[in-house]
Amino acid sequence: DWSSDVCSSDLTNASITFCNMLNNAGYEAGVYTYRHFFQDYLNVSALERYSIWLADYIKETPYKGKYDFWQYTSSGSVPGIEGNVDLNWHFPKK
Repeated sequence: DWSSDVCSSDLTNASITFCNMLNNAGYEAGVYTYRHFFQDYLNVSALERYSIWLADYIKETPYKGKYDFWQYTSSGSVPGIEGNVDLNWHFPKK
């Protein structure tokens, strides 16, 4: 089990380093993760300064923290695309 070899601070620091590298290159960086991993393996408060793209395949996510995108299904359909597609909601910053 990989999770016994990696701690939350290592994963969070790697995410921060990656996001900072992208930001320094002129891109808007963010973290894509599913809800349970985000809550169980990452330091949420340290990452909320970046865009958060939360995958949670449920009718209404119980996650109450900050997120900018919510991927609510992987079995959506879009005319002209064969097979299932991910569907997301975006909550623009005001």
